[in-house]
Amino acid sequence: MKTMSLWIAIFLLMPAYSMERDSLDSSIAPPVDGIEILERNVYQKKLADDLYLVMERPSLNPKNLQGWKSFAKAILFEIEKRYGETALYKEDSSEYGFYRGVYETFDIYNRILDWSDKKSYDASQELQVWIAQALNINYFHLKKKFDLSLESNENDWHKDVEMTMCIIFYPTDPFQMHIGISRNIFYEGVKHPQLSLKLHSFAAQVTRLSYSEKLYMITRPLYNMWSILITHLPKNSYQEEDHPNGWIQEITHYNGPSSWVIKDSDRKIILMMNDRNRADYDWLLSEDWDVDLFSVNLKTLADLKLS
Repeated sequence: MKTMSLWIAIFLLMPAYSMERDSLDSSIAPPVDGIEILERNVYQKKLADDLYLVMERPSLNPKNLQGWKSFAKAILFEIEKRYGETALYKEDSSEYGFYRGVYETFDIYNRILDWSDKKSYDASQELQVWIAQALNINYFHLKKKFDLSLESNENDWHKDVEMTMCIIFYPTDPFQMHIGISRNIFYEGVKHPQLSLKLHSFAAQVTRLSYSEKLYMITRPLYNMWSILITHLPKNSYQEEDHPNGWIQEITHYNGPSSWVIKDSDRKIILMMNDRNRADYDWLLSEDWDVDLFSVNLKTLADLKLS
């Protein structure tokens, strides 16, 4: 049994301005429900003067991809420097629980960002890796700081990022995965309430701009995130791994590996993960995590009303 105290916190219809639009103008479409399309695959929603939610696909810009990798590595290095791996994982290490979770989250970030060119069982499908961010300045101000950091090696932009989360999916599949939501240890601004829920909801809103047919967000939340989700979500909008006839269900085969099926709201099977395509999802569905799979209706998540 693997012991993992974290890591996962596995994601409006507007075809004219899809996530694949090639325009590089600074503002390429009018806002939809408060969401601006700033650049190709960059979305922003202003919630307050010091709170902007941004979602971008960094793999389409090598400079951005390298920047987010360096962000994750900087956090790993800082935690190792402060506490050391021995302290984080010693038998009685409850006092380091938060930092251990952050450490494991950003270790996973490094790996996920390397999947940006991963192909699926269907050669026409490419795994999309996105990063949702909560910032205390708008995207263009952060980008200016980010560009300066590439010249000076000073990572001044890190302190303006309050929270991050990875979103991954194949375009034709009926779900997206939210992974590794975490506060940033370098953040120096005001902490905003209900931020994890707001970021989950924003990621669902953005995806539905171009992929309105997606039905579910899948995650493996830690206890704190799980308790937040079940407190704020309608009871009929989510299901957990042990649900006997859930939307996402494992079917055990005694003579071979198990299969996973995903159903729509009428319990009709819409995706079967079998020997042909299970490798794309095996790390998520069949790994021996110590946190259960959790699936949420994506539209309900997108429509959450939060103060």
